[in-house]
Amino acid sequence: RVLFRSDKSRVTIFGESAGGISVHALQMSPLAAGLFSGAIAQSGTMFMTKVSAAKSQDWRTARSFAEIFNCSLDYKTSMLICLQEVAPATLQTTTSITGLSTKFDWASPWPVQDYYSSNPVLPLDPLEAMVRGQFNKVPIMTGAVQHEGALSLIYAQVAEDKEKWWR
Repeated sequence: RVLFRSDKSRVTIFGESAGGISVHALQMSPLAAGLFSGAIAQSGTMFMTKVSAAKSQDWRTARSFAEIFNCSLDYKTSMLICLQEVAPATLQTTTSITGLSTKFDWASPWPVQDYYSSNPVLPLDPLEAMVRGQFNKVPIMTGAVQHEGALSLIYAQVAEDKEKWWR
């Protein structure tokens, strides 16, 4: 039996690229308060999102996926349960073009501001949360990785519409 002994008051979360975005999302979430005491975010923050939550209409992705998998379209628990029962491999192969990108132009890889929820994970736009001081105030180390985004060049080579890719 192996025991992992640690100081629960000294937990640091770390992420790079999309993981860095996730670290920043946890820093913005009131539901994560007290779960970590430090953060390291490399090459990714919530400030990278380009469209406001109110305008992004991320709900379209859920509806499209629900239609594909014959789930309820009511945005209620039944829809959620149905989508959660889809095997991850099936979800990926059914909804992606090459395994690298989604078939849906509007599908957002970003954490979504869910101010409409009764118990929101991200109740405020990240910039608004920072300005108001409504975020988990822990020491944070952030930076960028050399050649970050180079993998995107591979995606650009397989894109069917290269003009659209670079816009």
